[in-house]
Amino acid sequence: MFLLFSLTTRATLTIYPQLTSIQGCQFAYTLQAKQSGTSPWYNVPLYNAVVTNQSGSSANTTVCNFSCSGAIDIKITFSGTVSTAAVRPSSLALTPTISGSTISFTIPGPKKFYVDINGDHYNDCIHIIAQPPEVNPPQQGDPNVVFIPTGTYDTSAISLTDGQTLYIQGGAAVSSITLANNSKVLGRGFVYRASYDAYNASDLDNVYIDGPLDLNHGWAGNGGAGLRCGQGTNITIRNTASFSSKKWGDGYDIFSSQNVTVDDVFIRTNDDAITFYGGGKDGFTGSCQSITVTNSVLLPDLAQSFHIGVYGDQNIDTEISDIVVANIDIDDWSRTSGRPVIYFTVGDRVRATNIKFSNVRTTAYMPASFGKSFIGMAIVYNSTYNYAPGRAIDNIYYTNCSYVGSNGTPGSSINGYDSTRTTSYVFFQNLTINGSTITSAAAGNFSIGTYANNVTFSTLGVTPGSTYTLTAQHSGKRADVTGSSTADGVQIIQMTASAANSQKWILIDAGNGFYSFKNLNGGKYMDISGASTADGANVIQWHSNSGANQQFLLIPQGGTNYSIMARHSGKCIDVTGASTADGVAVIQWPYTGLAEQIWSIQ
Repeated sequence: MFLLFSLTTRATLTIYPQLTSIQGCQFAYTLQAKQSGTSPWYNVPLYNAVVTNQSGSSANTTVCNFSCSGAIDIKITFSGTVSTAAVRPSSLALTPTISGSTISFTIPGPKKFYVDINGDHYNDCIHIIAQPPEVNPPQQGDPNVVFIPTGTYDTSAISLTDGQTLYIQGGAAVSSITLANNSKVLGRGFVYRASYDAYNASDLDNVYIDGPLDLNHGWAGNGGAGLRCGQGTNITIRNTASFSSKKWGDGYDIFSSQNVTVDDVFIRTNDDAITFYGGGKDGFTGSCQSITVTNSVLLPDLAQSFHIGVYGDQNIDTEISDIVVANIDIDDWSRTSGRPVIYFTVGDRVRATNIKFSNVRTTAYMPASFGKSFIGMAIVYNSTYNYAPGRAIDNIYYTNCSYVGSNGTPGSSINGYDSTRTTSYVFFQNLTINGSTITSAAAGNFSIGTYANNVTFSTLGVTPGSTYTLTAQHSGKRADVTGSSTADGVQIIQMTASAANSQKWILIDAGNGFYSFKNLNGGKYMDISGASTADGANVIQWHSNSGANQQFLLIPQGGTNYSIMARHSGKCIDVTGASTADGVAVIQWPYTGLAEQIWSIQ
């Protein structure tokens, strides 16, 4: 591998050698990259990823990965003349330059995305997984590390023990992993054609996965998932991608688990992308709670992007609850006719409650003949999967969610089951469909069933351009700038309420449902120091730079209360240690929904 560093742009680019023992790109493409504004170009190795097309047949596509920081120029040389090229998801707002057979554009830093050439989402689709640089990667020879070096494809069954780390170096691959408690899987290599699951964290605690790409799990053809998590606790998967093409090849299946974090992933699978299920299947039992899914791109070739419910325990009441889904791009290429993009089918005595979708952007690409719908919510009894109907769906929030498609306003439906099993308290705030804000069920083409009630459509309760204070729920104290300073880099703290302008923040519309907070005192912006993604990183003020670390989404917590989640990290503004004292630092921390992360914006 080689690392490139530009003194001019301070960009870095790491490209990993081609691993020749796994299948390379099946087409005459090349992809090159360089730090923006420098020369020369460097070839990026390309690999084959098998997907399924609209007819359900296998199709070869292309995938690559590299690590970078700062702006990176990319050039694709196609095998023929390029008439169109689309860089997706569209929220990236990247318009490529086309010249003959070349496509060129610049990414601002690590991104996970794809390019469809000449309108072809299958053979002429290139998936580009630009990952952040590794920080202190494990070293070969460490007794607690299973080290897979560059150039190696290890086909043995790798079984980790308690506390071990598997490190798959860039340009390396494995085919089978058995995880353990307190284990990690790190690197920039591949989990290649796992026969069933790429990762199985069932019945485990404290598993952390960061980096390796999953190329075509479920290769044996009888199902499998990129991540299976049944009765797992404290499971994190981030900064990766997952592909499948075989029957029942789901993305991430989360059953009866607690404290699961999914962040910065790219999923293109042959079945559901992400599911939240109860027990009643594969021996799992219990509730599924405290899950966050952030900063990700989903484009399953079949079924739906989110599926909630389906399974539950036969003899006990359980919940699927306390789930946050935020800053997600759904590109709907699913060939399943009539199926919603977000789908609740709640059975088996399950209650689905306190589930929050914020800044979920759906773009529909399938032809009108597929009859796709947007949101479907129902309590069900399906004898194929269920022992009994579900109990309830309630307190579901959709905030700053959008749908864009060329086939008009899609259908959506919200239903209960009977008078004792109802769907209620479903809140849509700033829902837009094809650019129009939806303020009624009729305007959004929503069908509301007899056993559904208290479904509301409204705008968000804050107004860009207005000035607000941010008051921590647990302490009653306000977000303030230390010493009312106007300098860059000064820590944000909590302080007793006062009339000081340093406690007043102008809400700025940052686009795509994100907001920035501009301090009234010095005109500086709330900022996560150094664009860090680390737990505990300081919240400071800094001059405006339009960075994602100065952009935040709002997760409703009732009334004027919100959690404030940083766009770049998926972590929330928090008061250190839940302290109630004056002068305590405001930091970022993984979403908990606790009072020290809830701010009254008034």
